This record gives sequence, structure tokens and C-alpha cells, in this order.
Amino acid sequence: MRQEEAFIGQKVRAMGTSTMGTPGDGRIGEIDEIFERGTASVDLPDGNRNVFWLEDLESVVEMKIGDQVKVMRAWQAGEQGTNWGDDPLFKTKVGKIGKIVKRLREDNGWVVDIDGDAWLYPEFVLQKVDAKSHVACILTERVMVNGVKCRKIIGFEGIWGREELPGRYTRGKPAFWQYEGSDGHFVVEDEMAEWICSTPFGKAQNLALEFPDSEPRIKIDVPCLVMAVGSVWTESDFQNILIWLKRAGSRLAKIKRQEHDAWTGQEEVSI
Repeated sequence: MRQEEAFIGQKVRAMGTSTMGTPGDGRIGEIDEIFERGTASVDLPDGNRNVFWLEDLESVVEMKIGDQVKVMRAWQAGEQGTNWGDDPLFKTKVGKIGKIVKRLREDNGWVVDIDGDAWLYPEFVLQKVDAKSHVACILTERVMVNGVKCRKIIGFEGIWGREELPGRYTRGKPAFWQYEGSDGHFVVEDEMAEWICSTPFGKAQNLALEFPDSEPRIKIDVPCLVMAVGSVWTESDFQNILIWLKRAGSRLAKIKRQEHDAWTGQEEVSI
């Protein structure tokens, strides 16, 4: 959020790492002090105050039954007073959007229907979304690995499955979509990248990207690069990949506009 958007008492979600290195982990707290250098002190549920950069804080909108919400991350039983959450099924829902169908105040949670499955989620892992808009985003945490600036992938939002996308889009490049496979391999051309980026692929939502073979800065030995939840990427590699993700997003938007324009106007149909 921007400096002018923040105010004392505001309910926010801490997405990044505090100035003292404490992970926000998507926890929800209240701003109790704002500093001119672009940071704010946040009172988190554990009673501790941590200072975060404002750009790593997101305003939390009050939820209600019927709202569309996104699952920001998985959690562990016992976290912030929960007594459930270790079921592997929850990890498969990270980044997905569903509809709130019930409120359970005693558990500080909401029952959310995602793809026909209704489960109880704690409020601190949910974020309200605008059902009228569709924006694909990568949720990241800025970390340091051996003195190298990196980004850890926390989750995704608004990523469509390949079967939901136009065939004209998926047959070309660049293109990206939701990937839930349990296999795959990637190599980024960086002397540290093999160790930093290697990760076991689970069934959690991942992102698959195909881009032209002419890209010299990214080397892969499989049909597409897979960005998995939990993987860590050097900032330089992440920015190179982001360039192609944005190009793919622009390409999809153009195809959708063309499809919409081709299906407008009046037509006389003989019967």
C-alpha cells in the first residue's frame, strides 16, 4: 500500500518480511504507528509489534457470506489459535478462488466453497477479491540466500488452467497457465540457481510458462518452465521470467479482445 493509504487502526495483511527479519506469512494485524520512511508498526495476533515496509502490507476488507475470496497460503494446526490445517488437501487450494458460504466465529474462520468442495479456512489465509475483475498475480516474499537477493514463491492468484484458456493462446508462445503436475525440472542459467531453485513438485498449484526458444537468459531442458509454490528464485532470474509472464498476459488479453470483437453486432439467421 502507499503511504497516503495507511492509517492507524487499519486492518492489514503482512505479506513480506519485517525490518528485523520476521516473516509476515500473510498474518493479519492492525497498524499502530506510521513512520515517514515508508514503514509502519503492526500489532500482530501473537501480541508482538513488528515494523514492515508499507509496500509489503495489504489492506484487509471485511468479509461476509457470498463474497469471493482467495486462499493466500497454507497453515499449520495451532497457528494463531487454529486446531486444524495439516490436511494436505488445503495446500492444493492455495491461490484458488471460492465463495464464502458460512461463518464460524468460534473458530475465527469461514467455510469456503472452492470447485464444489466446502472447507473451513481461518480468516488470516483468506483475501477478498473483486469477482468482476481478473488479474493474475504471483505472491512472493523477499529473502536473502547466501547474500543474494531472492524471492520465495508463496502462492498465485487468478491463474487459469490450460483447459480454460483459448486454444489459440495455448498453441502459441509465450503462454502460462496453472500446473498441478507432480513432475518436472528446470534449470536457470545461474551458477547458484540449481541449488536455490530446486524444489519437489507437489500437487499444490504451480505456474507453467512456455516462451520462445530464442530467450538466451533462461535455459530449460523440458517443454516448459515450472514455478512452484515454495521455490526460491534469484531476483535477476525472477525479473527475466516476469518479462515473459507480462508479455504472455498481454498476448492473452489481445486474443480475448479479438474474440469479443468478432462476436458482436447483429446477424440475421434464417430458420
